[in-house]
Amino acid sequence: MTTPLRRTVRWLCAVAITGLMVDSAHAQAPTLDLVPGTRVRVTSANQVAPLIANFMSLRGDTAMFIEEGSGRGIWSIQLGDIRKIERSDGEKRSNRPYMIRGAAVGGVVGLVGGIAFSNSAKPSTEGREYNKWGTASIAAVLGAGLGAAIGTRFATEKWTDVPLRRVALTPMVGPAGAKGIRASVSLAF
Repeated sequence: MTTPLRRTVRWLCAVAITGLMVDSAHAQAPTLDLVPGTRVRVTSANQVAPLIANFMSLRGDTAMFIEEGSGRGIWSIQLGDIRKIERSDGEKRSNRPYMIRGAAVGGVVGLVGGIAFSNSAKPSTEGREYNKWGTASIAAVLGAGLGAAIGTRFATEKWTDVPLRRVALTPMVGPAGAKGIRASVSLAF
């Protein structure tokens, strides 16, 4: 037999437990800091190459993307499978690596071209000896300058990491026998 006080305490405990479960269910809803239509690069466990697409929506624990380019499909990837999401910051001109490559390639091509020209043209006269290495070095400098100028024309897309929230803390409370309450905490990564 239960007294009215015990019934009231049990009823209040049941309401509190239900409130905790509902509150933890809302707190565990996965979120991404992305606005629909944002250009993203997604790396996931079940794809060979990163997917470049537009973020569409988040449905439960699944992110939806519209692919750009030739494939043009709608992709749904579970958040647990996603290794990395990056947001596009647009194209930026970071020319230094391209200028260095262009100068190196242009310098080598200019050097080889200068040596080939000086060996085949033979512009020496009887009174003056033609300097082959001087011609080759001038051609190398001109080639490096041209290569560096071409390298300034390249732009690359810059990406910023989007944090993935994967840690979930779920409190669970339930009955344990006739006169007890069991409480536990589940931590998932």
